Amino acid sequence: MRFLLQTLALLVIAVISSAQSFDKRNSLLVESNFFISLSISYDRIVPIGNKTALMFGGDYLMGIGFGQGSHWLSPEVGLLSFGPRHFLDTGVMYALDIKQDGEDKESSPGLRLSYRLQGNKGLTIRANANFYFNIDPIFIPTIGLGYSF
Repeated sequence: MRFLLQTLALLVIAVISSAQSFDKRNSLLVESNFFISLSISYDRIVPIGNKTALMFGGDYLMGIGFGQGSHWLSPEVGLLSFGPRHFLDTGVMYALDIKQDGEDKESSPGLRLSYRLQGNKGLTIRANANFYFNIDPIFIPTIGLGYSF
């Protein structure tokens, strides 16, 4: 047991010491596909290596076009890989429908597959492929522009 605790402590120290390459830990993005949806995203990056990090965040999605009148909150957990500036951004999320009482609610788990470019001065660009299991349409591609700080 003592060996396990010492190994865990060394691992935590190694992760913290290698985490210095992620100088911008928060991201705020506006994403849309200009056809179905518009979303505002916040992400918090927690480094676990020089080129890898966990991402915790959430989206507020608004339906425009075909999804007009729909609103969702979507908490998300993801993994950023292959940094330090160009990332593969993968994640799992759950879209919670926000509707008035008495209306049918559509909530759904989902997956996100993204490319993220995080610039030196904070500019962030993200291209997403969002897949939902219980919402129509099940595939929503978006592109986003934001700032990392």
